Amino acid sequence: MNTLYIGIDVSTKNNQVCAMNFNQKIFFNVSFSNNPDGCNVLITTVTAFVDKEKFEKIIIAAESTSVYDFHVCAYLTERLSIVNIPVVIYSVNAKSIANYRKSYIEMEKSDPGDAYLIADFARIGRCNKLRPFRAAQHIALKRLTFKNFSMFKKKKL
Repeated sequence: MNTLYIGIDVSTKNNQVCAMNFNQKIFFNVSFSNNPDGCNVLITTVTAFVDKEKFEKIIIAAESTSVYDFHVCAYLTERLSIVNIPVVIYSVNAKSIANYRKSYIEMEKSDPGDAYLIADFARIGRCNKLRPFRAAQHIALKRLTFKNFSMFKKKKL
């Protein structure tokens, strides 16, 4: 299956995005604003490559950083339904990416390098054991966890 792998290194202002195929051919590694306009440019860029290269599936992995990855993952989940091929999005624990980075001892830390690593993480199948991102479930779990943690703290005092 011809799959497009996308890695997103998320920050407050920008998302560094790397897109590659299974053979590690990089189609782009650029920064987009972390706002709806930037996400729309990203979606336009991705759909152009899907049409041009005839991809059959898109796998997106975003590094889970605080709350910054939630919005881009939710936005992409909703908007990429227009491409008419399967799109699977993962919010990957930053520790998993950091551990994967250790296998690249010669690579310096940079936003383009991080986006490449995240895309490569997805390309080699490391996301297969993760649950795909679901915005509503994600919010419910965060609220439940926060509520239980808050109750625990109150009982302890």
